[in-house]
Amino acid sequence: MAAGCGVVLSAWRGRAPLLLTEMLGYGWMAGAAVISLALALGGIFLTGSALVVCVLLCAGILVAAGLRKLWRGVKVKTGLRNARPVQAAAACLALLPIAWVGFHIFRDAFAWDGLSVWEFKARCAFLSGGSLPASFFSDPTRVRLHTSYPLCIPLTQDWYYLIFGKVDQTALRPVILCFFAAAIAILWSGLFRLTRSYWIAGIVSMLPLLSPVLSGDGLGFTQGYCELPLAAAYLAVVAGLWQWQEAGSEGAWNMACLASGLLPWIKQDGAILWAGAMAVALVAHKRQNWKRLVLFAAPGMLTIVGWKLALAVLHAPPEDTFDSFSLNLLVKNLPRLPIIVSALVQECAWTQSWNILWMCLPFAFATLLVRRGRAALIPIAAILCPLCLDLIPYIFTKLPLGFHLGSSLDRLIFQLAPVALLSIGVSMHAPCAKPMEADLRPASAA
Repeated sequence: MAAGCGVVLSAWRGRAPLLLTEMLGYGWMAGAAVISLALALGGIFLTGSALVVCVLLCAGILVAAGLRKLWRGVKVKTGLRNARPVQAAAACLALLPIAWVGFHIFRDAFAWDGLSVWEFKARCAFLSGGSLPASFFSDPTRVRLHTSYPLCIPLTQDWYYLIFGKVDQTALRPVILCFFAAAIAILWSGLFRLTRSYWIAGIVSMLPLLSPVLSGDGLGFTQGYCELPLAAAYLAVVAGLWQWQEAGSEGAWNMACLASGLLPWIKQDGAILWAGAMAVALVAHKRQNWKRLVLFAAPGMLTIVGWKLALAVLHAPPEDTFDSFSLNLLVKNLPRLPIIVSALVQECAWTQSWNILWMCLPFAFATLLVRRGRAALIPIAAILCPLCLDLIPYIFTKLPLGFHLGSSLDRLIFQLAPVALLSIGVSMHAPCAKPMEADLRPASAA
């Protein structure tokens, strides 16, 4: 957290102060990226205590950079200074889902992917001196453990094992809770900056309690699955770009850039979300602003290409889940598309899992188009582009289509749920006459 907050403070730009919730939410995401990347790179040369000391030195440098930025005048505020007591109480509603999910996380054990894919890699890394050996990736008997998946989550968990000095799955529970708390903090911050309403920010941040899969039941994120970190990172991208487009917040744009680079480092699905983030960036920047688009694309492209090269060097066998793309195979499997679309619609309409979240989204989009004009294209692109791209792999799957859809489609939708909540919340409020870049006072207090 300290290293991540140092990154956030160092990257923050613009006149607006940094919200405490932003610093903590973005800070946790950046910290997971920094620590896991330091372990991955440092583990090439070091092991054991030397590796831990090296990572701690990197974290210390980032903390010093953040403190230097604070010394130079970056302000961190809660955003509650001008709030009346009832408004402050409304803002604190966001703490309720964190407490509820925390109860579920410390109640449930790791399962399936959380145990066999992510925690297993963390355990292997710890027993190998802090980083995964090259033989782990080249072993063909471990392909079913998805050895080609990126390492952000397992090496973040590995860091806890290194600090505790032993394998202890209970010690990993706060990792999951912090990712959920980061998602809620980023959601609250984005809603507050875009609406300037404590009520909307607090109430909408509490809405995950009304959806079983968003409050710890049904999709296994409390059991260690990594759809939650993906959802939090994608929310950070969309919220940052939306704030930049409406208020010109350079700090938010920098946070969006950093989060876009994190997406492919969490899981392979992050490459699809990164493509969706590029579509959102294109809407926000327009084609004429191509230099900023290149800068935005650079972190994610560097992550994708770097990981591909690393797998090639490590001789990692490819995943055997999908056929290679070919025009003939596309034509042959195209009759699958109506089945895939039908499954997507049925999943979104499944109220026992999602309540009425996805049913409300079209009305939110329509309201945003009326109230905010072109800015409404940002959340629309953020939802529709990844959904369309998510359908393509199913056309080329080698697994039975029904099984593959039933085991993964709901998790792909989950990755977009926080952005849907952000869209619904912003649609409830008319555009602010005075941008949040100017100050942090709500309209009522002003």
